[in-house]
Amino acid sequence: MRSLASGLARHGYEVEVILRGEVKEITSRLPAEVKITYLKAKSRLLAPFFLGGHLFFTRPDILISGFVYGNGAIILANILALKPARVIITEHGASALRFGYPLKLRTKILTLLLIKIYFLADVIIAVSKEVAESLSIISGLPAQRIKVIYNPLDLEEIRSEARLPAAHPWFGNKDVPVIVTTCRLHPDKDVPTLLRAFAEIRKNRAAKLIIIGEGKDRPELEALTRELNILEDVDMPGFVENAYSYMAKATVFAFASNTEGFGLVLVEAMACGCQVVSTDTPSGPREVLDDGKYGKLVPVKDPAALAKAIMEVLDGDVILERLLYERANDFSMEKAITQYIDLF
Repeated sequence: MRSLASGLARHGYEVEVILRGEVKEITSRLPAEVKITYLKAKSRLLAPFFLGGHLFFTRPDILISGFVYGNGAIILANILALKPARVIITEHGASALRFGYPLKLRTKILTLLLIKIYFLADVIIAVSKEVAESLSIISGLPAQRIKVIYNPLDLEEIRSEARLPAAHPWFGNKDVPVIVTTCRLHPDKDVPTLLRAFAEIRKNRAAKLIIIGEGKDRPELEALTRELNILEDVDMPGFVENAYSYMAKATVFAFASNTEGFGLVLVEAMACGCQVVSTDTPSGPREVLDDGKYGKLVPVKDPAALAKAIMEVLDGDVILERLLYERANDFSMEKAITQYIDLF
């Protein structure tokens, strides 16, 4: 969403980003010409009412949202504001429902209810072909009503920042490979599988693992590193201002997610010239990596397979950086922004 807002602003659109609270990954990198507005709603359930009041007075032409709660909120808010805008919703995670990932009952019911009102949107976008198919099956929407537009990435910004020094001492030792991942510390991202895979790697060779991101699972993950006796070789620095410099210096970018709509970080890693190993979730990574042509795919929740694939890369089974750069170009901001402008 940050890339989309930035790209539209560059093309002369007046862009406002509306958030319920501070999200550093978005706000820290938005250009000055993008307005940021924080709703005062203290809960997701109140958000449509606060947003509706805001829309009633500001009268935007177009609304774009991402993820199921945001999609539901802007559909309802636009109705409350007497429909001042055309509504474009983007769906990222329908595959999680289709393929039966464990979700809290309340979350599952609310998600299904919100998806059922997607037909009220003017345009429905899925971030991958698999997500589009899953959404059509779950919602009953005709497949032709759902457009596929990949997430936009500012490749120039990524590659510029990737060339900067990485502020971590582990990159100073060329003899010890560094494995990097970027994700929320959340059950969906299955960091425990990555930690167990790394523990297997450490039995065979020296290596380091940096986990960039923050989330509610931090205490459990820190406990697991102690239990696996890998505490000295794992660092979880939280939010990093320039994660691209880490990706560019890493030997491998490892991704252990259980469910993924697209797999944005995989494209970011390829844009930095980093080798990729990813779990083969039902949607996203296989499409991004072109059935394994641009990175290794392994089964979800399989630490042994993940460890084996990472060690193969460490042993020299790599893809030419030129090919990784070329693949990343397929997901450029300009391609996605052009498609959005055509919709407008």
